[in-house]
Amino acid sequence: MARVIRQLDDEALEKPFNKQQFVRLLRYMKPYKKQVGFSLVLMLIAMACGLANPFLMSRAIGELRVQATENMPWILGGMVALAIIGALCTRYRIRWMDSAGRRALATLREDLFHHIQGMSFSFFDTRSAGKLLVRVINDVNSLNDLFTNGIVNVLIDCMTIVLLVIIMLLVNWQLTLIGMCILPLLLFILFKVKRIMRLRWQKVRVKNSTMNGYLHESLTGMRVTEAFVREDENADTFRAVNSDIRTSWMKAVTINNLFWPMLDLTGNIGTVLVYIFGVEFIKADPDFLANLLLIIWYLGRFWQPLNTLSNFYNSLLSATASMERIFEIMDTESDIQDKEGAEVLPPIEGRVTFENVTSLMTGKRRCSKTSPLILRPATPSLWWAPPAPVRPPS
Repeated sequence: MARVIRQLDDEALEKPFNKQQFVRLLRYMKPYKKQVGFSLVLMLIAMACGLANPFLMSRAIGELRVQATENMPWILGGMVALAIIGALCTRYRIRWMDSAGRRALATLREDLFHHIQGMSFSFFDTRSAGKLLVRVINDVNSLNDLFTNGIVNVLIDCMTIVLLVIIMLLVNWQLTLIGMCILPLLLFILFKVKRIMRLRWQKVRVKNSTMNGYLHESLTGMRVTEAFVREDENADTFRAVNSDIRTSWMKAVTINNLFWPMLDLTGNIGTVLVYIFGVEFIKADPDFLANLLLIIWYLGRFWQPLNTLSNFYNSLLSATASMERIFEIMDTESDIQDKEGAEVLPPIEGRVTFENVTSLMTGKRRCSKTSPLILRPATPSLWWAPPAPVRPPS
């Protein structure tokens, strides 16, 4: 019964950020630092292309308003070229970062598996096979977003936010401050409500992990279950675990369906305020239309990196919990350790030689000279030793 309770224990959903473990985890990306650096350059180029396109669009609107079309082909050509360059940079950045992240995760998974193989029997007596399976597969996979997107994206998003604010302030600081007035409410939704949403989805994942562990132990121990006639008790336990998964999933879906409408509504409030006050600026200066549209486009881009940063924060907390569970196993030493200076076992040929063996013979005789007994590979276990000369006892 104690083993069943151990299987059904829920794991911690998140842990406080541990800098030492995070640095230890980043060492797995060190062999791929060239790919990471090149991906960072591609993201900078894609970011510049994305910020330049709305600016060209606003210039095109300004040209059309004054019926000056001589620069339109150059503006449209520049917009197409920037879109193509940005798409290509994004494509290759995703490919290289995903390749580097997957290789780093494969190395981490191999190190974890090899460490588990060298553990003592007592280690497996206190941990179910299902939970170890979750460590090697689920917990390692939970670090995927952190490796492939989070580390590089957070730098680019911070730069994007700073550049967007500077550009909007240079275009018109009054409308920029009006659009930013909803920022406190938006930050509350991003970092508070989204954290609740992430915790609920994380709970669904933990419940699924518990189900995997319980199923593994139940199926491998089916002989014991039938021998002790515990089918009904196991069915009740499975029903309770399955009900927990359904309940946690419904709670996660409820908050998930509320988050995105709240985010869109908050962003639209800021956009409407900019439109209302922007119309007054247009009445005073009709040429202000291009600048108004530019601020609105940049304002729409402003919320995206904030959302990505909140995702990175949540992913970092979730990854911290997975890191602690993984490194807790990797830092556990085996009960049986080699002595200092122990020699490495040489390659084994498969031949066994018994030396200094004295053969007893009938008639109260014994060998006066021993002969080696040899067992060679791929031979029957009955071997013959050449007879040795014997002498009668004195």
